[in-house]
Amino acid sequence: MSSPLWAQFLPDSFKANYEERYLSATQNKEKKSNGVIHYQHPRKLRFEVIKPDPALFISNPQNSWYYTPPFIEGEEGQVVIQEPNKLILIKLLDVLRQGLVDNKFYKVKKENISATLFFNSPYEKEFKMDKVILHSLKKMAEVKNIKDLSELDLFYQNGQKVTLGFSQFESPVSFSEDHFVFKIPPKTKVTKESP
Repeated sequence: MSSPLWAQFLPDSFKANYEERYLSATQNKEKKSNGVIHYQHPRKLRFEVIKPDPALFISNPQNSWYYTPPFIEGEEGQVVIQEPNKLILIKLLDVLRQGLVDNKFYKVKKENISATLFFNSPYEKEFKMDKVILHSLKKMAEVKNIKDLSELDLFYQNGQKVTLGFSQFESPVSFSEDHFVFKIPPKTKVTKESP
């Protein structure tokens, strides 16, 4: 099911640099990471953490991988293979195609330069979030596309808040067929999570 309005807000494919910030529960101070995100509808995500600790998340409708490279070249890396539906970020991106209007997933409350998405039951349980606040540098009435946003605040039900900001947004992007498939390197410890 597609709609020109949805496609305008969240394109079929994009890539962007990102910065993620959250408060560490153990150290009570802000932690930051940054890297590159690649997305293709439906349910394809490549999320590469560059700093401070390199890691790679890849997900498609069939599989999901979380790869941690070795700290020292020649040592063993690790990959965790899990159900693709466990990755909340890709679910969020997929439903953001609905745009900034009330829908079956969430209700929207717009303010001057922000909009809050409140998840409807039962989706609040599925997303493990109470709400998402979208921030923009322009008025929300003028926001037409996800690239108009400066950052997203994700409020999880466990009390954690994660802020995700995008920059150098490019869309549409043509990805190769195997771009969202992880090829396990030699000398990698493989762990499969049970469903």
